[in-house]
Amino acid sequence: IHTSTTCFNLQIDHLPLFASDQSTGHGCDCRMMPSSKFPIISTPPHPRQPKRNRTPRTSVISAFLLLLAPGTLAAHPAHGRRPAHRSTSTSVRYDRSITTFDPSGRLLQVDYAQISCDKRGGPTASLLGPARCATRPGETASWAVLGALSSVPGSDGAESARVHRIDDHVLLVTAGLGGDGRTLASALRMRCQSHRTDYGEPPDLDEVVESIGAMQHASTVERGGRVWGVTATVVGAEPGPEDWGGADGGLGMYQTEPGGAVERRVGCAAGKGRKDAEDALEKHVKKWMGVNEEDPDTCEKENALDCIFNILLGEGNNESFQDAGEDDEAKAVDLYFLRIDPERRGRILILSAKHVKRQDVEHVKHILLNDY
Repeated sequence: IHTSTTCFNLQIDHLPLFASDQSTGHGCDCRMMPSSKFPIISTPPHPRQPKRNRTPRTSVISAFLLLLAPGTLAAHPAHGRRPAHRSTSTSVRYDRSITTFDPSGRLLQVDYAQISCDKRGGPTASLLGPARCATRPGETASWAVLGALSSVPGSDGAESARVHRIDDHVLLVTAGLGGDGRTLASALRMRCQSHRTDYGEPPDLDEVVESIGAMQHASTVERGGRVWGVTATVVGAEPGPEDWGGADGGLGMYQTEPGGAVERRVGCAAGKGRKDAEDALEKHVKKWMGVNEEDPDTCEKENALDCIFNILLGEGNNESFQDAGEDDEAKAVDLYFLRIDPERRGRILILSAKHVKRQDVEHVKHILLNDY
């Protein structure tokens, strides 16, 4: 080793493979041979120094980032972490799962589906006649009027139908999500066909309604799915009493909700402006249920048609049906008139008038009331 003062010759007598080699008693024996008159110096082994607890570099970087975090979050709130506090809102705590009840005993996802049907669904209205069938046990409904606001055709000319024929004797009217309505109608057709194949006869109206309610209820008890966003109105021919051979039954009307509830009705409304529409239907039923004339059907039919048109076209007090910015002259109604006819397939005669505008109402009423 060359230094500025003295030149030493380093001589290594023994260099073991490992520092713990016991052949020499210590790690290595190094003697420095001075070039002049310095004595021989034997270096003792250096004790192993304990490792120092060094702070990892990553920990230093993390601490540095934490110091900068408040400024970063304040400057870029969109990319920061959400606050750690828990929200006490019931809708946040209990609407994550379909099968979880809130403290008041409600399924919030079902309530959301009902709101979607009532506020965003296309308006529909239906009436059974004569109205006296609502209070007289032996009276059966012989005709019905169904109406739905016509959907706006898409760019390819296609439109979403809200009235579906399920079987020869059953019609389904849906309000809510169009895709859910079409899927529900397709599933019901398959069930009716399976019933015909298995039993050789069409299913009764109440069996069809029970199938709809079961499908809607099943979506509220199974995890990983979604509630049906559809309020369904079912109208069809019912079988008569057993002693009549089931041939003298009248028409029946049922309504099902997204949660699976089923209710028999004389008048049904769904979609936008449902409350106002139900009030108008109730007034009509109360007006005509006490009529005792021999043949008041013609006047009552005309009044029922006027009631359906007024509800769907937004006249009178039913302004909640009107869409903002929509031209009233461009609005149209899809109308269906049903009447019991034993000679027809399914024992009902179904007449339909599509895209009926305000100026065509009187003409359509004249055809339905006089020609049929």
